[in-house]
Amino acid sequence: MNLMSPKSFLRNSANNGLLTFLYCSIATTIAVGLLVSAPEKVTGHTQKPQSTQQSAKLQEAERLNKRALQLLREGKYTEGIPFAQRALAIREKVLGKEHPQTAQSLSALVLLYAFQENYSKAEPLYVRMLSINEKVLGKEHPHNALILNGLAEL
Repeated sequence: MNLMSPKSFLRNSANNGLLTFLYCSIATTIAVGLLVSAPEKVTGHTQKPQSTQQSAKLQEAERLNKRALQLLREGKYTEGIPFAQRALAIREKVLGKEHPQTAQSLSALVLLYAFQENYSKAEPLYVRMLSINEKVLGKEHPHNALILNGLAEL
């Protein structure tokens, strides 16, 4: 499959597999994102109080992640990768490697790599995102099926 603009991609019915992958990734990102503010009782994930410095770092990570997703929408996959990588690094350092917000950054990076057809980089990140999701939501949660479907599309 050749790289093309997102609009051309969406119009091309031959891209249904990767389109399914995209929808699954977006749905997963939304689901995991909703868990960030869910109470510990629901997620089983405790949130430590954040210092002012940590809060500023997380705001920076959010800004970087949004920029990466904007570049994805514009079809500028290579340009988006450094933003997604920096957002991921910040969230890993501040929140830990298995936090739901870390999974959000993983999702952005997975999409950028997948649209570049760099599946060897996308796959391990997708597996890691699935692992986080299983720990947060449980192995039987329906969103895991979406992640597995997206992984199968790689």
